[in-house]
Amino acid sequence: MSDATETLDSIFAPALQATSRAPARFGVSFVPSQKEPVKDRQESDQQALARYPAALRAAAARATSVSRGRLRRQGQDQANEDTAATEEAHAQAISQQRLEEVQRIEGLLRAAPTDFALWNVLDREVFSMIGSLGLDKVSKSTKRRTKSTPSTPPVNKSPGQEPDSMTRLAIVSSIYPQLLLLAMRILQHDFRSPSACLALLAQIKALGPISHVLGASTAIYNDILLLQWKAYGDPGAVASTLDEMDATGVEGDAGTATVVHRILEERKKQLRLQRWKGRPTTPAMLYALESYLVGFGSLSRWRAVFRARVAAAAAAQKMERQEEGEGDEEEEYEEPAETKVTSR
Repeated sequence: MSDATETLDSIFAPALQATSRAPARFGVSFVPSQKEPVKDRQESDQQALARYPAALRAAAARATSVSRGRLRRQGQDQANEDTAATEEAHAQAISQQRLEEVQRIEGLLRAAPTDFALWNVLDREVFSMIGSLGLDKVSKSTKRRTKSTPSTPPVNKSPGQEPDSMTRLAIVSSIYPQLLLLAMRILQHDFRSPSACLALLAQIKALGPISHVLGASTAIYNDILLLQWKAYGDPGAVASTLDEMDATGVEGDAGTATVVHRILEERKKQLRLQRWKGRPTTPAMLYALESYLVGFGSLSRWRAVFRARVAAAAAAQKMERQEEGEGDEEEEYEEPAETKVTSR
């Protein structure tokens, strides 16, 4: 009986597909239109199946279901392909816009003849990006609305506004820190202006939390740390900046650990030089001051933190290798090598 049923299915399926393609000829369609109500479609199916003998109606019903399911899957696959193609085209458009804007503003920054002219470019082209997002204004207006009229519903955005704002956010979140880091390097290496570098970080924070989150990258903080030591020789300021990074969620990296290790090693070198000469040296005398001792103590604690993080990361990698069967060789902590910051 099952073989007979399968044979009937194979016989009726092509016929029913032909019926779906030519509803006018048979007077009924087994493939529902998108606007056809479910109730009407069911009645139409029952009328169509009633045309067949009772012994053949079960096979005809199964063939109808298979035909409809195949068409539904084909339509869903086509919809998925169209969605993927649209998303890919949108991503390529964003990438192109990002590249063009970076190249334009980078050219203006590099062409600035003075640090004052470079700051004007930052004001006009870079810092203004935060205001163009409108996120701070939305946050402030939402707070005022919540305090005054808590029951007031939010205003719905028009369909055309949200994609534009999201596209702008995607572009700004990528190029904002990149351009700020370039400006920091130009101020530091070309104009030799450490005070302008510190002012740049202060301005990034002064523009609000959105600017701080997007612009105060780990790379910028690493440059500030190195600057605070090389230009001012202040371990306390370096330690305070590390505390600020930790409080604001800016993760240190290998470059951060390198700066801390470099400062502590330089202090150790000066103390050894003083013992070798048998008389106090100017750097060693400064390092003996209480403020310097407190700063160096904080840096020593931060170096221990970085060592613990590296050890934890190495242990996690070791466990992953053991789970994958790639061996269990021991890894030891190595002091980070000094890194050089290149100029433009």
